[in-house]
Amino acid sequence: MTWKQLWKKKQATNFQGRKYTGINRALLCAAPYGCNIFASYKQILDAGGQVKRGEKGWPVIFWKILQDKEDATKTIPLLRYYCVFNLEQTNMDIPKGNDNIEIVEAENVIKCYANKPEIKHNMGECFYSPLSDYVSVPPIDSFTTSSEYYVGLFHELVHSTGHKSRLNRPGFDGLAMLGSESYSREELVAECGAAYLMSLTGLDASDNQAAYIKSWMKHLKNDKGDLIVGMGKAERAVDYILGR
Repeated sequence: MTWKQLWKKKQATNFQGRKYTGINRALLCAAPYGCNIFASYKQILDAGGQVKRGEKGWPVIFWKILQDKEDATKTIPLLRYYCVFNLEQTNMDIPKGNDNIEIVEAENVIKCYANKPEIKHNMGECFYSPLSDYVSVPPIDSFTTSSEYYVGLFHELVHSTGHKSRLNRPGFDGLAMLGSESYSREELVAECGAAYLMSLTGLDASDNQAAYIKSWMKHLKNDKGDLIVGMGKAERAVDYILGR
């Protein structure tokens, strides 16, 4: 049993489906949108659309090497930038992914979290940013099923309870190195907490969660004590989210 990524990792593309690369990929993937399609203002107008009032474009960089017309032994670097807009910034239709829907029981759990961090739906990855105190997850239609969306979201929300403004969980500062013991223990807490919340809402936690927990237990040398402590911290995090 191995863990599998259960959402489609979207990469920023233009109208023609061509993927942005290099620095442009990094610039556009940081944009706070679930849609991964960008286009210039002219392309949007030509397609019969319009940019919404007040929206600002995202810079992309274009560069290439030109041959000096006067000296064939010389080249001239050309660097310039222009702006593109995400389809969510326009009045155009946005392509849909999987036909997933929000689940009332799960949404009610999220509503219980009184001082929860901001939840952003960005393309790409699931993560919690302790420095900026926000959770990022891909849109629900990026996931295999609705349940898998809530597994990812609950996991990151449990992480957020460790913030100093909430439970101030010992060992949690958001700066632990990937694969370290403190990082592994925090991942164990987050996934156990997500499993608790999935159980409370009656949703299928799936074998993927068991595989994920098992993978982090290996980092902790399969110490059952770590699992027991982690489950206790996860239960406290769940109680905090539910306002108990």
